[in-house]
Amino acid sequence: MVVGFALLFAAGIFQGSFGLGYKNYKPFSWAAFWGIYCLLCMVTVIGVAWIQVPSLPEFIKYYKILPVFCGMLCGISAVGFSKAIDKIGMSMVYGISMGISTIVGSVMPMILNSALPVGSDAVKLYIGLILTVIGVIIITVAGVRRDGGAKGLP
Repeated sequence: MVVGFALLFAAGIFQGSFGLGYKNYKPFSWAAFWGIYCLLCMVTVIGVAWIQVPSLPEFIKYYKILPVFCGMLCGISAVGFSKAIDKIGMSMVYGISMGISTIVGSVMPMILNSALPVGSDAVKLYIGLILTVIGVIIITVAGVRRDGGAKGLP
């Protein structure tokens, strides 16, 4: 259990800090910055996966398509997320991303399991989601104002 929390903590640090150098990545190109980040994360993920699943090569051989497909989707979304930070700024991208993931991540499991709450539980859920989205909007607006406006937007 301690290992799981340590991995979760490390993942949060990786995910939350990768965009910090985006404002000052010169003289390197965006691709070089992204490549260094990807290499560090891939080595970490493969190392942790190998520790957690000692038979990792057999697992990958058995499930050939699914890991490759999921990895491809994750890579495409990560590159898009990264380019969005480069184009419109970290405050806007994180605000939009957190808003979407809050709604989808909260409601989608219930929809997929046909377990949507009813009555007062549904009201509490929707009020909570609305308050969360309002909080994300406030934080996003504050970040954009702090940054002096989003890059590339009027």
